[in-house]
Amino acid sequence: MMNYFEEAQRHAAWITAQRHFFHRHPELGFELPKTQAHLCEALREIGLTPRQLKCGGVLAELGGKEKPCILLRADMDALPLTECSGVPFASEHPGMMHACGHDTHMAMLLGAAAMLKQHEAELQGKVLICFQPAEEIMRGAEALLQELPTEPDFAFALHIFPTNTHESGTFVCPEGGYMSSSDVFAVTVTGKSAHGSTPNQGRNPLYPAMEIAQAFIAMMNNEKDPRTAGALSVCAFHCGETHNIIPNSCWFKGTLRMMDEQERRELHTRMRETVAFIGKAHRVDAELVFEASVPSLFNDPILARKAQGYLERAAGQGVGPLEEKRNMVSEDFALFGQRMPAVMFELLSRSPENAHYPGHNPRVTFDDSILHRGAAAYAQVAQDYLSEYSPAAKENKSYAL
Repeated sequence: MMNYFEEAQRHAAWITAQRHFFHRHPELGFELPKTQAHLCEALREIGLTPRQLKCGGVLAELGGKEKPCILLRADMDALPLTECSGVPFASEHPGMMHACGHDTHMAMLLGAAAMLKQHEAELQGKVLICFQPAEEIMRGAEALLQELPTEPDFAFALHIFPTNTHESGTFVCPEGGYMSSSDVFAVTVTGKSAHGSTPNQGRNPLYPAMEIAQAFIAMMNNEKDPRTAGALSVCAFHCGETHNIIPNSCWFKGTLRMMDEQERRELHTRMRETVAFIGKAHRVDAELVFEASVPSLFNDPILARKAQGYLERAAGQGVGPLEEKRNMVSEDFALFGQRMPAVMFELLSRSPENAHYPGHNPRVTFDDSILHRGAAAYAQVAQDYLSEYSPAAKENKSYAL
């Protein structure tokens, strides 16, 4: 059976060059014209026929058989940050930076596509090479899923993460609940404007808005089990423009992160009840809106263990679930997991300068020397999965899911 970890070394320089291009040209959200154009050019270079999607993503297909079908996904968008990393291939777009590693994800998936194309005749099914926009604003996965030409049997993604505790190039594959849900909530309170000297003639929205925000935070502390509770943060608050006018309205926004979907639904209900109750008590109009939401990311346990086995055999290195990797970051890849069995791996990266900065930091850097390992992981999981779940394997009773 093909070992892509041995072959990936020969593609390392090309993969790194792709990453440097993406890093120099970061783009945001759904507006990714340079990124999309370069992906299409690179896919054509390796012999594939890319399809530009309406949402801004890119799709290519490999393999001559329709089933089984595996989807390999990488995200494309950057963050609105001014880069301070000092790398020679730093962002050329002011106020934009690939600080979450999406540049590495695209480069690694391109490397995997190049290797899979060279061994396309050996694939026992179909591979969808999928580049997704707008992950950072949690809207890209939903848009891309609507444009898939077929329903995959399994989806696989890889995320690079900075580390100062593990060896660079280590793979981690959590099983079950992995990343939290993400809800962006906004509360608007509308009262009645008046002169600051006659508050009795108005309805000041500031006080009920403050009360609602405090109630939300108290709710997490008083009602949720600290072993399963998530994080609720009020991050923006705006009310009024000057010192002597009681404002007509007030708003605040925040984020809610939960690992447990039942707890999340219950908290949504309690938040709505709280807004309605406090609004009525103060005789103002109060509205709660969830502006963007994704569920918690769940790694299919059976497929996660199988994928661990594929990589351990090929890479000669243990791949652990590391329970402590359950965290409160969020990923809209979770929406893939609601449509099909899905697994997201981590590739851990030490800073080449031994200066550890977390993701989403303007000084964060990633280790180019491990990118070929990520490309190999994408390709290895795809080929081994298709081989194990092919019709021929099913007839031989090696198919088990």
